Amino acid sequence: ELPENLTKDPYTINSYYRMTKACNGDVIAVTNADIKGKIYVGGIISKASGPLTNLRFSGSVEGLKYYDDKASGSSDPKKYLGGIVSESYHNITDCHFEGKVYSNEANVVDQYFGGITGRTWDGAAISNCTIKNFELRGEQFVGGIVGYASLSVIENAYATGNIEIRGNKTGGIVGEYLVTDNGSEGVICINNVISKVNILTYTDVAG
Repeated sequence: ELPENLTKDPYTINSYYRMTKACNGDVIAVTNADIKGKIYVGGIISKASGPLTNLRFSGSVEGLKYYDDKASGSSDPKKYLGGIVSESYHNITDCHFEGKVYSNEANVVDQYFGGITGRTWDGAAISNCTIKNFELRGEQFVGGIVGYASLSVIENAYATGNIEIRGNKTGGIVGEYLVTDNGSEGVICINNVISKVNILTYTDVAG
């Protein structure tokens, strides 16, 4: 029997705990969805506290303006957007995304946008994932699979689509890849990854 907080609305997955209870090892698929949020925005889940597997999402993930005070010109300092999850400290496997990840907000210093996730931390791996027919649009740190990868392994993945970036640090696989941490040698591995991504940039930094 599920805990009470899981039975109030069986159609809403609002936490990692609830997602794992609902999934039970099977595939979770969200189709033709329109997901909107301000800072941590993911197609399936906002922030994961454990590994993710067997997730499918099709639709759009949009980063909204954090402040509504247009006169002040204020905006949130960071945004994390991903087709599956906004950011992750844990491994992501067998996940698939098709759709759009974007924000029309300009002049945000750090935007991390990716077809699977905006940012990985502490060596979290991404494997056996596909990102098909996607559109990514952001300010900087935009990658077909992940916007910013920190000591991460990316393997057995496929990405095809289009990226438009107003700033810099973008790539068909990853926007920026952190190789070392505090001067020590990091794990570097991008293996068996195919990227067929068109990139439109207004700067001279793209890959």
